[in-house]
This record gives sequence, C-alpha cells and structure tokens, in this order.
Amino acid sequence: MTADSGSDALKPKRSPWSTTLKVIGGLALICCMLVLYTIWHFRRDDLTLKADRVIPLPHVTWYSWIDQENLLLCKYNKEVSRFSTVTRVSTPNSYLTQVMKTPSVTFPDLLSPTGSALLILSVDRKNDVKMGVIRLDGSAPVRWTESKGFAWLDSESLIALNGDSSNVTLDKYTTQGVKSVLRRVTTEGSTHVDSSQGLLGVFHDTAIGVTRDITAVAEGKIYLTHINIRDNSPAKVYSVSPPESGQILDVSISPGGDKLIWLFWTKPINNSSLMATLYRRLGLLSKDAAMAKAWVSDAQGKGFRYIGRVGDSAERPALIPSALRWSPDGSHLSLHYNDRLYMIESPK
Repeated sequence: MTADSGSDALKPKRSPWSTTLKVIGGLALICCMLVLYTIWHFRRDDLTLKADRVIPLPHVTWYSWIDQENLLLCKYNKEVSRFSTVTRVSTPNSYLTQVMKTPSVTFPDLLSPTGSALLILSVDRKNDVKMGVIRLDGSAPVRWTESKGFAWLDSESLIALNGDSSNVTLDKYTTQGVKSVLRRVTTEGSTHVDSSQGLLGVFHDTAIGVTRDITAVAEGKIYLTHINIRDNSPAKVYSVSPPESGQILDVSISPGGDKLIWLFWTKPINNSSLMATLYRRLGLLSKDAAMAKAWVSDAQGKGFRYIGRVGDSAERPALIPSALRWSPDGSHLSLHYNDRLYMIESPK
C-alpha cells in the first residue's frame, strides 16, 4: 500500500446528505431574504407612517388651509365649517353651506391667500363649467364667470387664461367682478399655451400653469408653463416626463414657488406575477391593489425625488388619497386619506 493510498483512507468520507443540506440551507436563506425585502419594499417610505400628526376628519370631500392652524372643510353633504387643528373644534358656516347646497354648485376650488374669499365651481345640465367668487363672511353675492383656469393673484383679484391657441390672454378679475387684460401670452417656437391650462399660482411675478388634462400620462408628457405677468416676454414651456405612469391625483406648488409636489395613482400590479402572488400570501397586497405615490420636483418639473407611497396597499377596497397640500408656512404637507388628515414634514 502506497503512502498516497493511506492518506486517502484517512480522509473523512463526504456524506451525500451534506450537499443536500447546504442546498436546502441556501434556498432557505434566499427565501428569508426575499421575504424581508418584500416587507421592506412595501413598508419603506410610507407617508402614513411618517406623519407628525394624524387628525380625524370623517366625511370630508375637500379642505383648504385658512391659516397655519385652521382649515376650511366641506363634507359629503356639502356642509361647510371652519376647523381648528389645535383645539379640533369645528365651527359651521351656514352661509357657505347654503351656497354649496345649490343644485348646480359642485365643490369648492381655491381659497384666497388671506382666507377671506373662496373660488367655487358650478356645472349645469349641459356640463358647462362656471367659476364663482364668494366671500366667506357673506358680505357680497357670488360673482360668476365663464372663465377657467383661475388662480389667486392676491387677496382681492384672480387671473385666468382665455382665448384659443392663436390668441391667448392672461386676464385679471377682481372680487367685485371687474375684468382687465394683463397681457397677451406668446411662446417661443411652435409650442402654444392652452387656455384651458390650470394655473397653480403666481410667484415672483410669474404665473405657473400645468396641463389640465393630466388624468392619463402613461404614454405622453405633461407641460408646465411660466408666464411673466409684468411684461410681454414669451412664456416658457417646460416638458415634464412623469416618473410614474397612471393618473395624477394632485399637483401643488410650495408657498415659495420653488417646488412642486405630485401625487400619482399607479396602475394595479400584475396579479399573475410571482412577486404579486407572494405579496398577497404575506397579506401585503390586496387582489386589486394600486398605489398612490408622492414625488417632489422643482418648479420646472425637473429633478423628481421620491417621497414615499401613500396609504396601505392591503386596503380593501383600494382607497384613493386626495388633496395633497402645503401648509401656509411650507413646513409640512397635508394629505386627506381614509377620513384622516396626515401632517407630513415637507421635503428639503
């Protein structure tokens, strides 16, 4: 017997089970990592978990900040009230409630910067839309106009885009109903400004608008327009590539005019996929789940940064968040979801 054969005899024999156990252990480790990743993926950056404050607001369809501590609320039955986020006491506004319960009036739209006047919408049987201005204290009657795309210029006047693609004007309307033309809107190149474009607000002498038809952006782009209200320089049009496909629930500009917050309602996850099946098994995904995701960008719609998802993907049925707003001082975002108001620290 040679020395080599003797050394081979001294080597421990490898059990066929050892390889099997290693394979099983490796698969178990992969499964554990997959489960942990799944939980992390669905729980990370959840805005409802990061809220500084959660305030119960049942049956509310619309809200707006009057000041840093008070909200104006409108409920499903069109009852309007003032609500203190500090004392959580609600004070009914009988005058506004009476106006809102007029059959043609649909819902409130924008509160003036000082909280003294409210823009409301009315839709008749022919689906023609009118916009009206109403004083919260009832000191003046509602003043209606056929214009669309209103935004507050200051506490006593609004602006709107009017005309067709070849002749668009930026008009001013006072709360007393006096109309004047601020300027004709032109653009550089072949891009036109749509007069039905929604105006987000006026900041640093610039009116900022966004494409009104933003319900489906899966294949296309949306546009932001910056219009100088003090001179006749061409409007600047920015093409925006949305970071999410699906429906844009809301877009709101910061009080300083330098950031936009976007709320996207994403398409339902492919329920036939392996990952979706695993998510459902873990109770993290409902059968028809879709998600709302919040993103922040600059005022030109560039540099999108993901903030987090809104709500719980396991809700049955899926609840759609609404009214993502900045607080008056810009320190927080507020979101109404599932009969609650979530106060979230604003992105830096």
